[in-house]
Amino acid sequence: DVAATSLNMKWDSAQNKPLLTSIPYNSAISLNVYGSFTLQPEMNYSVYYTYFKSSLPAQTITTNGAKLEFSETGSRGIYIYFDGTGEWVLQDDLIAPNTYLSINQGTFNTNGKQVSLERIASDGFLQKTLALGSSTVRLSGSQWRQMPNFNLNAGTSNIIFTSASFSFWGEANHQFYNLTFEKSAQLLWTVNANTITLKDGGSLSNGAVNNLILSPNRTYSFEANKTFTINQSLIAYSTPCTGFITLNSQTAGN
Repeated sequence: DVAATSLNMKWDSAQNKPLLTSIPYNSAISLNVYGSFTLQPEMNYSVYYTYFKSSLPAQTITTNGAKLEFSETGSRGIYIYFDGTGEWVLQDDLIAPNTYLSINQGTFNTNGKQVSLERIASDGFLQKTLALGSSTVRLSGSQWRQMPNFNLNAGTSNIIFTSASFSFWGEANHQFYNLTFEKSAQLLWTVNANTITLKDGGSLSNGAVNNLILSPNRTYSFEANKTFTINQSLIAYSTPCTGFITLNSQTAGN
């Protein structure tokens, strides 16, 4: 019933599909890891709160396909926090679609791996960095909004948002590569990217893209008195007669 602490944690060749778990809903009962972290195949990692606290670069995270979810609640995810000044680098894909991940300080480097989570968030005012490389990141939560001093190295990544009625708060100093919205989305504040794909309608505010891709039979609105710049191409194919695309302002005449 107390917090546990580890330098490096490595699971290897344990028998009978091991389970590592904790009491839920109490952040004081957490696992604090100050080094690298390796799970083994067919393992269930069910620790509700995990804090990575290293101050060193090039710490590694390897899941080996282990299941990351809280076992007593079925499909409920766990909470992972990066809370040291160091760096953590993925060594393989991180597939945990119900898990909440927060970068409070330090650097989380997805290293070009595939990532599936509920949400990537941040907390507090310390320096924090998300480095995406060539990763494809799928997020099932309902919003993207980051705290101050959040640094983004987007690389050639593609972030795919799958939630309906999604809210995306962009920042002028964040340059994304590809953003894909599977459901209707609100793009708020300033959103800059290479390509934005809106598959199910939505709204846009300030920002700039090289390419904006829209879908047939959908409506897209632009916030009044804001400027959204398309530098290269607007791709808006529609089907004859029934697949028209509607573009409008949220305020008539503006």
